[in-house]
Amino acid sequence: SLEIAGTVTPVLSNVSMTPEVRKDLKIRNKTAHMLWFSGLRGAVAYACAKTFPNNNGNRPYFVSTTMAIVMFTVFTFGCAT
Repeated sequence: SLEIAGTVTPVLSNVSMTPEVRKDLKIRNKTAHMLWFSGLRGAVAYACAKTFPNNNGNRPYFVSTTMAIVMFTVFTFGCAT
């Protein structure tokens, strides 16, 4: 509990130092949802690919294919929002 307070306190003190929010820089809800969903899905897929057994030497292929699919979906869904 004390460690959490020590970690959160500097972050909260810096919040007041941030500049004013401009309305033209606001992230829309659809865009935020896409970034969250794609990012979370991509992180889980990458973690699964990195822990894939490398018995036959296929792990690099799984990692590169997973990253290609993640990048494709992030950019495709990002352009669609």
